[in-house]
Amino acid sequence: MSCSKKLYIYIYTSIYTGQNISTDLEDIIHQAKKNNPIHNVSGVLFFHNNRFLQIIEGDKKNLDQLKLNITKDSRHKEIQQLFYEPILSKSFSNWNMDTFNLSDKENVNIKELNLVSEVYKTNFLPRGDQLADFYKETLGSNFLT
Repeated sequence: MSCSKKLYIYIYTSIYTGQNISTDLEDIIHQAKKNNPIHNVSGVLFFHNNRFLQIIEGDKKNLDQLKLNITKDSRHKEIQQLFYEPILSKSFSNWNMDTFNLSDKENVNIKELNLVSEVYKTNFLPRGDQLADFYKETLGSNFLT
């Protein structure tokens, strides 16, 4: 990579522990839209059946700090990293943060998401927009158990 700062993509899933997802999502988005431009971070947050799946892009230093902040957030638990890899360019450069609330009665099969993440990482150059589309489709497909 020719630029001085290495860009990374970080994808994780976690279990929601809050009381009011609408209020919490509003707060998360408000904070992200305020802080992410300052730190040159962008991404997307999915909420599905009491579980978050988030895709975040930015330089390694900022993402490492954000990962630390995420682990301290009491609105979720059991944070599981699915993907943390270098990328050539940001796919969400125009998005500070966007959310999709995909709640329904189905459960996400985390083992399947991990498997697909590994296959994707091994065989393709990671691009956040493609991964976001993939996870959006996955949450509505037979990866749900």
